[in-house]
Amino acid sequence: MHSYLFVGTDTKSVYEKILEFAKTRNSRIIEFDISTIDNVKEIIHYVNLQSGEKQLIYLPSINNSSEAAQNALLKTLEEEHLNITFAITTENEERVLETIRSRCEIIRITNKETYSENAFEEYILLSASEKIKTISGIKDRKEAIKWLKNIISNIPKDKNQVKLIEAAEQALHRIESNGNIQIQLTDFVANDLLVRAD
Repeated sequence: MHSYLFVGTDTKSVYEKILEFAKTRNSRIIEFDISTIDNVKEIIHYVNLQSGEKQLIYLPSINNSSEAAQNALLKTLEEEHLNITFAITTENEERVLETIRSRCEIIRITNKETYSENAFEEYILLSASEKIKTISGIKDRKEAIKWLKNIISNIPKDKNQVKLIEAAEQALHRIESNGNIQIQLTDFVANDLLVRAD
């Protein structure tokens, strides 16, 4: 997935998440207006001139864009672009075309807490160092529990993932039983990396 839709009414929290998102991907943020078809044409032209630098194309408040502008953006979101990720924001998910939403991974931001509908898919795309960095930022027990539950609910239920599901459930149980948050999360990531090395 190379297109993400960030949903939230607190614009400051949403932008903070965009900054964090870009940092974890070592990407430079390039912001574009997306109100009109002409704006979208500028984006398409820029993307076609892409360099080797990792870039996060930041498109704020797509809910204020015309339907025509959103439709014009579709093809660009569908195509794979080397070193380019799209980060689109909206305060109102219902004002974003379903065709746009279906091409994005949706990350909802509420009360400065974030969760993804596809938490496992988002996690699995990270490198080993990015996984360690992600868990090192989780300090609160409630946040750790919520993160693990999202991971567990999104792990594909097939025989290839049995060990990973068990590791996640074990980490969750121990954290819920007042275990050390960082030790349990680190154990989970270590188990994950071992499973993938098999």
